[in-house]
Amino acid sequence: MIKRIEQITNFGIYKNFNWNSVPGLVDFSQKNLFYGWNYSGKTTLSRIFCSLQNKKMFDSYSSGDFKVVTDTDSFNKTNLEAFPFKLLVFNSDYIKDN
Repeated sequence: MIKRIEQITNFGIYKNFNWNSVPGLVDFSQKNLFYGWNYSGKTTLSRIFCSLQNKKMFDSYSSGDFKVVTDTDSFNKTNLEAFPFKLLVFNSDYIKDN
């Protein structure tokens, strides 16, 4: 299971995010809900999950990076092919494509 997005660098609106620098954040649960104002980064976060789902970096953010921590390992743009979980992402890109 994914525990957290520990780090995001130059990925959409996230220039230098570090999970540990935000007080009060708790690890993800089995089900999680992301909500916020328009243009606050929700779709960008979903594109990180799309990168994991497709096992390749999202095209628009190829120069960015992130670190996703699971129960047993961590993943970034160098080892996406090894991500072991199946993800389904429903976002505005999914709606546009389907």
